[in-house]
Amino acid sequence: MQTAEDLLDVELVTGLRNLRIWHEDDARIKPNEVKQFSKEQQRTYLAVLHIADSNVVQLADPRLPKIKLNDNKRYVLASTDIPYQKMITWAGFYRDYYLIDMQTGKRQRILTQQPVSEKPTLSAAESYIAYYQQGHAYLYHITTGKKLNLTQGLPVSIADEDHDYPSNAPSYGFGPWLENDAGILVYDKYDIWQFDTDGQGKMLTAGTGRKAGIQYRVEGLVEQDNKVAVVADNQPLFVHGYNDRTKADGFYQIKVGEQGVNTLMAGDYKLTLLGRAQDSDEIVFSKERYDLFPDLYTSSLFDVKQAKQQTDLDLQRRQYSWGQSELISWTNSDGKKLDGVVIKPANYQAGKRYPVLVYFYRFMSDRLHDFPQMKLNHRPNFPMYSADDYVIFLPDIRFEVGYPGITSVQALTSGVQRLIDLGIADPDAVGIQGHSWGGYQTAFAVTQTNIFKAAVSGAPVSNMVSAYSGIRHGSGLARQFQYETGQSRIGESLMDAPQKYIENSPIFYVERIKTPMMIMFGDKDDAVPWEQGIELYLAMRRAGKDVVFLQYEGEPHHLKKYPNKLDYTIRMKQYFDHYLKGASAPAWLTDGEAYTEYEAAD
Repeated sequence: MQTAEDLLDVELVTGLRNLRIWHEDDARIKPNEVKQFSKEQQRTYLAVLHIADSNVVQLADPRLPKIKLNDNKRYVLASTDIPYQKMITWAGFYRDYYLIDMQTGKRQRILTQQPVSEKPTLSAAESYIAYYQQGHAYLYHITTGKKLNLTQGLPVSIADEDHDYPSNAPSYGFGPWLENDAGILVYDKYDIWQFDTDGQGKMLTAGTGRKAGIQYRVEGLVEQDNKVAVVADNQPLFVHGYNDRTKADGFYQIKVGEQGVNTLMAGDYKLTLLGRAQDSDEIVFSKERYDLFPDLYTSSLFDVKQAKQQTDLDLQRRQYSWGQSELISWTNSDGKKLDGVVIKPANYQAGKRYPVLVYFYRFMSDRLHDFPQMKLNHRPNFPMYSADDYVIFLPDIRFEVGYPGITSVQALTSGVQRLIDLGIADPDAVGIQGHSWGGYQTAFAVTQTNIFKAAVSGAPVSNMVSAYSGIRHGSGLARQFQYETGQSRIGESLMDAPQKYIENSPIFYVERIKTPMMIMFGDKDDAVPWEQGIELYLAMRRAGKDVVFLQYEGEPHHLKKYPNKLDYTIRMKQYFDHYLKGASAPAWLTDGEAYTEYEAAD
């Protein structure tokens, strides 16, 4: 029971406070610290018990918490991000990697400030560590401590040739180790290299990958828990190949130690290896096209031509008007060659111009043979639009660091113009829809061009100035790193380059907009602050622009509740039908909806 004197007890009253103090020296900003708190409370630290002498060796601890455990005999790799937790806010994610001797507990730091995407790999016999740094693959000899650059002097790069972010290009990754630690396989964009531990290398795919535009990658190895993948000399390897010119897949065979590629199966479709039996060469894979459901096939590893079809779910699809996908290419105003996918209605008539719906994100042409997922979500359902005489266009976007907005517009407008020139698109009926990063590009595009007659922008960043120091509520991380080193591609801080943040923000150009826009946000968005949608809506409203804002209550970055997904799907179609096909506008679009109280669903 409280008394009057309790009101004067400062310690008692302030003890009831709800306060979090954000300090400059905090390793994590408070929202991220809160998100990590329960994980840290439950964290355990790995140790090893040597039964023979009852000796316990502590491997992990609060300063070095993460252990990569394989079927290790002597060594393990450990890592920590603790030295870099503060700089995550603006620079992204890094770790230090250590080699730990399980006999003694001795630690040796191998890599400092390594990007989290570039994990080192410990060989099966624990003689070497392979890792990637600054465009090259290295071997570290554990006994001698010597480092060997495997890829120095190669005629090709093993760094991502399509990297268009303001950060160092990542690698294409490592393949399996050779038996007895004799070497390792390394990938460039197209081909597979075999390197011996003395640095001698050969291209197993004999350059056919780069010549034909096929990206080869080893698959189909037997997966064993906590064991490093190992291949023997002269062992045949199953390889998946993706042709970045035709966007088609194939299965191939190569052999360790020999140069040359044998085609097992290839065609105008997408192939996905789904699994391999533990004790045999039996595999299961799927084959699909836009107009072919990914049914399941089984075969032996190197006899896929004799595969047996195990399902026929495509039978359901055949009763519907589906349409077909085609690949087109064009050159944008900067002289860059771009690809895109055009999905035409089943009853497409050459010479007739169609309403076009543009959907995009970054690289989309690799979806040429993707069967469309029959889902209701934040994307348009392609077969639904195709069946209603729409053409769907999926263009590739190639960005320039510092100018993501304008380079996106160059790709989009040149791609749409190509459709107009081909006689496919009705120039007065082209709509655009994007979500998240695509939503940003959509919102920015209509400030720079009037080529689009309707736009639907889902969860867009509209003001990079205010978004720069926003919070990603799902992780509790600040958004600064996204702009300085990540997807938003500005490459500098807001303080160092304020003009670039303004130039790439739709909100500063709303006076130019002539395209009707529908904005969609969940008001519990855990990636993009939903206030970004409010900023864009209010700016367009103030400028007298044609805008409507859909606020889905209690929803995160992607809609989760089926009623909301269905509702958004219907409204999006009504919106495009009105502006691109001349259908009557629904009442919610002409008159809005007044607020009424209702009991929200759990």
